[in-house]
Amino acid sequence: MSVQKIAVLTSGGDSQGMNAAVRAVVRSGLFYGLEVYGIQRGYQGLLNDDIFSMDLRSVGDIIQRGGTVLQSARCKEFMTPEGQQKGAEILRKRGIDGLVVIGGDGSYHGANKLSKLGINTMALLERLITIFLSLISRSDLILRLVLLWMQ
Repeated sequence: MSVQKIAVLTSGGDSQGMNAAVRAVVRSGLFYGLEVYGIQRGYQGLLNDDIFSMDLRSVGDIIQRGGTVLQSARCKEFMTPEGQQKGAEILRKRGIDGLVVIGGDGSYHGANKLSKLGINTMALLERLITIFLSLISRSDLILRLVLLWMQ
């Protein structure tokens, strides 16, 4: 099954590079003909179905902004099996077949839970982005990771 619709969320605490990562996901997804959606306020926004369509204008001037344009939140409800199931059902209902999660360890664990429920997920960890900064630009790294995942 090929991915046609993806969503991106940022989760946990804000950190540098989140907007660059969001921008790279949106731009590369659109370049390859995918529908791209943003989820406001992390997993909390997912459970509230706070999902909106993104285009090039959505990410046109976000690199120089601090924090994350998608906003970020921690969500106790998502830590429960019921919350995880609800999140997976919302993604399925919307026809979203891929989720990119940008955040730290907790964000990764949330993505892993959704993966076990049959959702294609990719977690971009802040720590890994920072490690590779000296080798290549963030946008280039994220583009490469997303392209690998979409194949």
